This record gives sequence, structure tokens and C-alpha cells, in this order.
Amino acid sequence: MGILESLFNSIKSKKEQIDEKKVSNEESKFNLLSLEEQNMFLNKILELDNQKLKKYVEKKPYILPHIMDKVDDREYLNLVDIATKNGVSFLDLVGKNPNISDKLILALQINQT
Repeated sequence: MGILESLFNSIKSKKEQIDEKKVSNEESKFNLLSLEEQNMFLNKILELDNQKLKKYVEKKPYILPHIMDKVDDREYLNLVDIATKNGVSFLDLVGKNPNISDKLILALQINQT
């Protein structure tokens, strides 16, 4: 773990740490699914309308890197903004979708700090 990551973790409130642990557990469960099960799960998520998808990404931000290549026609910058504010590293999103500029993703990250 890097120095910046250590400092960031030490500053987090207890609630944020608990919320992050919950998301980590959910992400671990997702990662334990077979590839076929993951794809079925992701396809269900992509059926959501834009508003519901935003709320879903807010609750389960770890899912966005898995669907980044399928959000071209969605409000992807809002999704990136939501996910990065809720714990997803912008590095997990860079290069995931050739139709979404990595510069835009980086600019969002810089604006958040």
C-alpha cells in the first residue's frame, strides 16, 4: 500500500470504512461467480434505465469497471463521477472503453480533489 493510500485510509471516518468493507464483500461475492453468471448479472444491470443505473452504481460502484465498455450511449461521465466518489479508482476505469476519453476520466478525478 502506498503512502497516499495509507494517509487517505487513516482520514476516513468509521462509517466510510464500514461502507467500504460492505462493498468489498459484495465485490468479492461478484468475483466468485463464474464468468457466465457474471455476464448474466451484468446484462441485467445494463437493462436498467439511466436513473436506476446511476443509483445502482452509487450503491455498488465496483460494478462500473465491468460495464464501462457498454455505457457509450449512457451518461457515462456521471457514472464515472459517481463511481469515483464512492471508492472506485479512476485507474480501474481508464482504458476500459475506447469510446470514452481517458483524459475526461482523469479530468473528473482531478476536479474531485
